[in-house]
Amino acid sequence: MRIFLSMLFCMLHSSLSLAGLGDTLTAASPDSNYLGAPVTYVSGLAVYQSITEAGMTITYYVNFQGVIVAVSWRGPALPNLKNLLGRHFQTYLLGTTTRLSHRHVEFITPDLVIQSNGHVRAFRGRAFLPKLLTSSNAISQIQ
Repeated sequence: MRIFLSMLFCMLHSSLSLAGLGDTLTAASPDSNYLGAPVTYVSGLAVYQSITEAGMTITYYVNFQGVIVAVSWRGPALPNLKNLLGRHFQTYLLGTTTRLSHRHVEFITPDLVIQSNGHVRAFRGRAFLPKLLTSSNAISQIQ
């Protein structure tokens, strides 16, 4: 079991190293088109998706300046939050997490919101930078 978990962590770690919350697309990769064309646009944000080898769907929400202002995830395992949160990971580690139930966790500050829930093989969550979102409607669109 430990070997399986170690292998899964390595796959997620290598697959999710594309970009972090608050990064720009050009800063995240030498190839600014690494995610291809946006899947769609919602509330003034370009939406890009990436599917990892482990079956995790990562969605990036990018403002017009090219900054990743939100990420969401869904899939069979928890993502590597260190990669997804980028420079905001330290804020998450130092902050206080609220456990709403054994399956639902929230971390809320004026600068960073993280919500995650699920169970084995069915995890989902989102993280966003509230001050960089231009409308409250954008928050409801981050799924």
